Amino acid sequence: MIRLVLSIAAVALGGAASPAAATTSHPATLVRGAAPAATITLVNPKHGSRVPRSQRSPDFSWRMGGADAPTTGILELDVSTDPTFGSGRAVQTLSCSDGCPTHYQWNSSYWYLESDGCTYTPPQGGPCSDGTSSSRVFYWRVSIRTPSGTVASPTGSFHVFRPKDTTPPFVAVQAGGAHRGAYALFKFTAADETGPTREIITLSAHNQLVFQVSYGWHVLPGGNAYYSGLNAQLSSTVQPGTYTWCLTAFDQAGNHTKRCAAYIITP
Repeated sequence: MIRLVLSIAAVALGGAASPAAATTSHPATLVRGAAPAATITLVNPKHGSRVPRSQRSPDFSWRMGGADAPTTGILELDVSTDPTFGSGRAVQTLSCSDGCPTHYQWNSSYWYLESDGCTYTPPQGGPCSDGTSSSRVFYWRVSIRTPSGTVASPTGSFHVFRPKDTTPPFVAVQAGGAHRGAYALFKFTAADETGPTREIITLSAHNQLVFQVSYGWHVLPGGNAYYSGLNAQLSSTVQPGTYTWCLTAFDQAGNHTKRCAAYIITP
């Protein structure tokens, strides 16, 4: 029985179709209700472009035009590996006050997780590979809700590629302890500059493995300075004593880092 001690705001990577299959990002307007004439034009990333994966998202930018371009309302930026935005969806809501924002950038790669239908188990999209959509195509759009109606941009797309990565994840662990048969908290941080990591936790004594648990792809909030942990119930067969616990973190390029610390089980 395992649960994550600190909730993780997360988000991921991938795509479900080629850029050529997406709607072009020329200026267009979708109006519902009695909204006045206005347009939202997607600017960056350009439709069909290739974007290197990094800790931050692309700097999404757009233009609002038309004779009656809204200056108040609620603006939404949607990103998904699904061109219908039905499975895997990162949404950022921005408020307009005397003018609307024209760009936004996520400062953490958590948005890759939420926007990818392959992030969760079972995957909601496919085909999937190592927790990400195989084609690595993202679709995005911008819309604004006003009292008069809703105006939306066309759907644009871009392909995210993973630069050559030979740098293993950053990992730090803390010594800890627990009572026999109780919940054991393993405190650690694991982060990688190119995105999510996955972890394996082991507990051993005299090189003999007594406990192991794996955790899937995720991004810890706050980067390298943020400690999180897994809280797992140990079997009563794990006797009191001094043990060694280790965390091995893998990035999506296959690099890994292992760190260990002492762990004491008390009666």
